[in-house]
Amino acid sequence: MSVRTPVLCAQNFNAEKGDTVEWKNPGVNCVVSQDGTNTFPFISDPPSEDNSININPAPPTPKPSVIVDVDASTTPYNYQISCCEVAENPVHTVTVTDSFLSRKKR
Repeated sequence: MSVRTPVLCAQNFNAEKGDTVEWKNPGVNCVVSQDGTNTFPFISDPPSEDNSININPAPPTPKPSVIVDVDASTTPYNYQISCCEVAENPVHTVTVTDSFLSRKKR
C-alpha cells in the first residue's frame, strides 16, 4: 500500500484501499468527517467512534494514522473537512481504485 499526500482542501484525490492518507498542512484540530449519510471512506488508528477524525490534534496528542477503508468504486466517496472554506470546495471526494485490476485490463 502507498502513502497518499493530498492537498488539504483538494476537491478530489485518488487512492487504493489500505493506503495511508497524510493531508498537507492541516490546521490544528482539523477534522475529516462523514458527509451526511454517505459511506465514510476512512478509518483511523487510534479508532474513531463517530465517523470523524481529528487529523492534526493539538500537541501533545499524536496525529492518528488515517487509512482508506472502502472498496474500489466507479463512484467517488464524499467526506467533509472542517478547516476548509465551504465556498472553496463544498464537497471533497476520494476516488478509490484497484491498481491490480487496472493493470490486468491493459
